[in-house]
Amino acid sequence: MNNEKFPPSAPQAPETAIEVAPLSGTVVSAAEVAIDIELYKREILPLTDKLAEKVGGFKFSGLTEESITAIQADEEYNPPGMPSVVELMALCEEKGIQFVAGTDPASGNAFFVPTGCAPDDHDYFSLRPKHLKITEDMDPDLIRFVRFYQFYAEYAAAKKKNK
Repeated sequence: MNNEKFPPSAPQAPETAIEVAPLSGTVVSAAEVAIDIELYKREILPLTDKLAEKVGGFKFSGLTEESITAIQADEEYNPPGMPSVVELMALCEEKGIQFVAGTDPASGNAFFVPTGCAPDDHDYFSLRPKHLKITEDMDPDLIRFVRFYQFYAEYAAAKKKNK
């Protein structure tokens, strides 16, 4: 693991690294790191409670281009009543998003829905943390959470590819 500090003023980590400075103050390569379960339990699980308690939700910053493309590619398999990614983005833009911890947050089961979305509709209206675009005006806790999940998704994909 590379322990050099990531400059807080820099807008983005280099492509070959993932910034986890809010978590540990280091920049690490997703291909080289093993996920630190203790770090996850210590830093991320408490954050899930804090995000879930946020009244009024969060401003929606959009989705990454890669996420939009991936979600659109699967839309033909959506069940009736499920909105397209474009419709879901418009709804999130209008209402904001709220964090929802799944039944087992320790397993990484967490997602975002439009603010005010009924629990019965969560399956139809949910977005994974890895889909969210990070912007400078996002809540700092939300940035930490989304960065961790994007990092984890990249790490898991690299690990699966190398099997």
